[in-house]
Order: sequence, then structure tokens, then C-alpha cells
Amino acid sequence: MRVAILDDFEGAAARSPAVARLAARVEVSVLQDRLTSDEALAARLGETEVILLIRERTRFGAAQLARLPRLELIAQTGGGVAHIDLNAATARGILITVTGSNSTPAMVELTFGLMVAVLRRIPALDRAMRRGEWPGVAGRQLHGKTLGIVGLGKIGREVARAAHAFGLRVLACGQTLTDERARAVAAVKVWAMQSWP
Repeated sequence: MRVAILDDFEGAAARSPAVARLAARVEVSVLQDRLTSDEALAARLGETEVILLIRERTRFGAAQLARLPRLELIAQTGGGVAHIDLNAATARGILITVTGSNSTPAMVELTFGLMVAVLRRIPALDRAMRRGEWPGVAGRQLHGKTLGIVGLGKIGREVARAAHAFGLRVLACGQTLTDERARAVAAVKVWAMQSWP
């Protein structure tokens, strides 16, 4: 059996003990580059039976699936499958699975952790203190700032809710965002996108 793991840009899957155990049983290819064309997809995955997707970046429409005659399973981390043509996969008998884990709280925490780290200059100050310095740098605070959220989906809504606890003004935009959905999380809809690339 041939298994391919896509979009392992940071090499986390390549270093994973679980992947090493899997590779002891089946042929595993870990792709750390992006497949940028249908031809590249067919060349690299044409004999693959199982594809594990770390991200949702590679399109698996009817045309792409037709180039993968041996494909039996696509396993997607997270819950998003907008990049997969489910009807075409079903017609071909390809099973689609998702992990279904709720990563929203982790994403919200990471969002605010990064904002605080940048405003308070935590990484730079940490490095200075480890060098034995005692920097006298005052950081800035989140309170009173304006946060813009592009796409007020599941994660965006929770970021908006948490933003109010920090005293942030929230502006939001999105392809399908309505005034009502923005008001539901006390965000201001600032503009509507007419088309997406």
C-alpha cells in the first residue's frame, strides 16, 4: 500500500513516531513541497492509495481525482473539505474522512498569544534577558485597539467574542458576512467582498 502525506512544510509529520510506525508497515511518502499543478499531482500521487492531508491547500476536484486511479481514501486533518469534490469522490468510491477535532479554542488562544507577544515584544525581551540583559522597554497594550477579522466563520466568531474581553473594537468582513451575523458577536461589518480569487 502507498500512503502520501501532503503539505508537511515544517516537517512535523516526517519526524513523527506515528509516521515512522506507519512507514514500517506500508510505503509512506511525506511531501514537504506543494503540488502546484495537476501534472505534478499525477506524477507524485498517481499510484497512491491513501492520502493524508495536513492542510486544505491541494484541490481534489473531479479532474484531479481522475488522475489518481488507485486512490481509495483521503484523510483530512480538521473538518474542512471544501477543497474536495465529495460527489466525484463518492462516484469513484473514494472514502473521505476528517478528524473532526474542535481546534477553535486552540486557534483563538494562539491568535491572542501572538498578538500579546508582538505588542509586548515578549520574544525579543526573552532573548535579551537570557543574554543577561535587563531591557527597559515598555510594551503596548491591546486594550483600546481595533482588530480586523477577515472571514467571520467559526474561528472568526470566537476570536471576535474573545476580543471584547481585551477591550478591542472589532471590524469584520467576509464573502458571506451579513450585518446580523456581525452584530451577533458585536462586530462592525466594514465592507463586503464581491469576489474572491
